[in-house]
Amino acid sequence: DSKDVRGVMLLIDSPGGAVSGIAAFAQQVAASTRRKATTAYVLGSCCSAAYWIGSAATRISIDRTAVLGSIGVVAAVPKQVGPGQDGMVEIEIVSSNAPNKRPDPQSDDGSSEIRRSLDALERVFVGDVSRGRGVPTSKVVNDFGKGGILIGADAVNAGMADAVETQAAARSLMKVSILSPNNRRASDGNQHRLAALRRGGMHKTESNQARMNRLRVAGFKR
Repeated sequence: DSKDVRGVMLLIDSPGGAVSGIAAFAQQVAASTRRKATTAYVLGSCCSAAYWIGSAATRISIDRTAVLGSIGVVAAVPKQVGPGQDGMVEIEIVSSNAPNKRPDPQSDDGSSEIRRSLDALERVFVGDVSRGRGVPTSKVVNDFGKGGILIGADAVNAGMADAVETQAAARSLMKVSILSPNNRRASDGNQHRLAALRRGGMHKTESNQARMNRLRVAGFKR
């Protein structure tokens, strides 16, 4: 919140991580975009939880070999299938009203219960990416890798990022934007126009997408 800080650039190189705390972090980044220039630059990887965070920035630019995606949630569920080194088998018994406390990942019912929780987390993930990138959730689900990754220009073409450029170029653009009073005054109007294009939702044309990209470049200028 310091007035001495005119802009924030997230430098990202991460394959992701645990879900805990990520939604709150992404919300902080999104809140920052309403107060000052906030952009993200991907040095290497921006996947899974890291993309959740980065997608909240107003603009994402990337190295030409940057890796983006892995949108989704996975859980590793251990199951003992034989005796331990001591020859003992651990058996867990749950209370009568909590059959889903220890679902069997190898049974249809158990795997369905585990997937139900994962799908709930994924909906939050996809929803935040949708809002951050200004696209429908259907585009995130269908075009942003389907759990896989996209690299460099392919990620930009899919809408996951805004430009392939060097880190120095990204910093220079941000610096010029912050120091220009005209750009700062124009920012609010650009944000309103960008929001209007976003509300167009499912039926964006190529020209509209190009306009969104141009406004996104200007949109983080405060």
